[in-house]
Amino acid sequence: MISTTRSGGFSFSGTGISVLPHPDGSNVWVRPYSSHRQGKPYWNASAQEIDFSRMYNHFSGIVFGSVQSNGVRVEAERIIINGQNLIFKENQGAEERVIDLTGVDLVIARNGFSAVVIKTIRRPDHPLTVITVGDMEIGGEIDGGAAGSGGPLGLVALGDIIVPADPDETGGSDWPGQWAIETDRGFLVRACLVAPAGSFKAEVPYLPDEQARITVAGSLVERSMGRFSSAGSGYYVGNTWEQGLGAIHPPYFPMLGRWNVYSWIIDPPRQEG
Repeated sequence: MISTTRSGGFSFSGTGISVLPHPDGSNVWVRPYSSHRQGKPYWNASAQEIDFSRMYNHFSGIVFGSVQSNGVRVEAERIIINGQNLIFKENQGAEERVIDLTGVDLVIARNGFSAVVIKTIRRPDHPLTVITVGDMEIGGEIDGGAAGSGGPLGLVALGDIIVPADPDETGGSDWPGQWAIETDRGFLVRACLVAPAGSFKAEVPYLPDEQARITVAGSLVERSMGRFSSAGSGYYVGNTWEQGLGAIHPPYFPMLGRWNVYSWIIDPPRQEG
């Protein structure tokens, strides 16, 4: 893992602070390495930090402000996006409820002080943002569609974004049918994940027993890095930037300023030399 630091520079897991895109002894390479090692503008150890407070205030203002004309609020423990419908239940024994998402581009979900679990069955047919007042749990596959092809889907938590442990592995009880948590294997999250005051992490970092891969195809913004694995178990997390997000972003996402993007340029075949 690599992260920026408040004092400037970058912190690499295992090797500490560095002004190089690949310090000796690190297993982390910042791509495109051949460009970054040339120095600025590709690699700027004193780059300004991201204003997470501003981002949190933006989304909390939407949550606690007046209802948006194209938005809905739900009290739900689990929600499922099924094409143009949002299916949700307040608890396991509650009646299943459905909201038609036609003309809706914002869903604000609350589950008291507990997390809201979200999955998809079919991708939405238009851009959509879901914000949870507290923690959000990714209960399985998320296909929010690509930018310009149904998506993008924005998933924002004012708390943490958590991958819950699958009850099949813990021996606990689960909801039946389509409501079941399915995290005992690798899966895709095609969405823009944002936790401006928290992290993206696993509930139990040593499950599954055999390490599986979670691929975030879209974007990921988190205040701090969460833990996903332990001694060969848990998850390996990959993040694939979606090029379409350079032109389209999920509804109600803040403007972060005009950035010059260099890190998504593809390296030539010979990378480390």
